[in-house]
Amino acid sequence: LLVKARRNTDASSNFALAIEGYEEAGFRTKAISVAVLSAEQLPKRLECWLRAAELYREDGRVEDAVDVLVQARLQFTGRRHARSALVVLEELFSIEPSFPVRFDRARTRALLGERREALLELERLLREEPGRLRWIRRAMWQIRRSPGDLFRYLRALLFRR
Repeated sequence: LLVKARRNTDASSNFALAIEGYEEAGFRTKAISVAVLSAEQLPKRLECWLRAAELYREDGRVEDAVDVLVQARLQFTGRRHARSALVVLEELFSIEPSFPVRFDRARTRALLGERREALLELERLLREEPGRLRWIRRAMWQIRRSPGDLFRYLRALLFRR
């Protein structure tokens, strides 16, 4: 009812109280269900997503935690929500440091104006993921917009390395 009345702060605190109550009573599955429900009902509240992922991890359900964090990442798009997206990506990185997570993290950092950190991450990816050369070169060109980066991106496109 609080969500429908657009009283999101009150709804968030009520969800948090319910989660704590179920946890203290030993009903971990119910606590997880309420945490996931809170994230679905309040999709722009970062703390709801992080709490659901944390409960899954504590329960040993790492794959479910990854799924929740991926869903959270889909909620935080664009420059306006880039800081929240980066928090979600850092959490994902701590669980699964895969290429998509690292690549998205670098691009999100660039969106936030952290160009140097983004380019360093992309340089590391160049060494570790040679099969993704075109993606990485394109991202580097989009961040720096230098003629050298454009040339390297076009060369990667033409020679399909």
